[in-house]
Amino acid sequence: MSIKAIMREQSTNFLNTKPTGTTPTYALMNKGIESSAVAYNATVNTRHYVADKNATQGVTGFAKQLDVTQFAYKGDACFEYIDDLIYNDAKGSDAETEMLRVFNYRATTEGATTGIPAHLQPVIIQIDSHGGDGGDQLQIGYNVLFNGDPVKGTVSLVDGVPTFTPEGQEG
Repeated sequence: MSIKAIMREQSTNFLNTKPTGTTPTYALMNKGIESSAVAYNATVNTRHYVADKNATQGVTGFAKQLDVTQFAYKGDACFEYIDDLIYNDAKGSDAETEMLRVFNYRATTEGATTGIPAHLQPVIIQIDSHGGDGGDQLQIGYNVLFNGDPVKGTVSLVDGVPTFTPEGQEG
């Protein structure tokens, strides 16, 4: 078995840009985003017992978030969704949606379009910034705050559009 590098495009995120609709509308988080990584922000429980020389630690949970800086592109569904949140000063339930984390590199067949491992994650969009440098393209900054536990499942991609199926409900 050979070792093969996994490229960044093999781990993709899709944002539900119509969270109040009857059917989710997922848009690829890509255009204008040059770098993004989920910060796990582990919650660590540390105990130092009286008869021990050293402390005992354990990870008890996570406060995950995806920090994003995105260059503005009119017509990009993710930008337009976040821009509407900015324009309307969205907060509370108005800032809630879902994100699909698609682990393309975990598919059993390289280049697969069905059965791709994924997480459906409730999220809250926290707006951070809107602006940028003079003479440069408009930028928006936001955090995608993970809100509770994900639902594990799989994604099928048809013309780049994902359809999520929860674990145990695969056909």
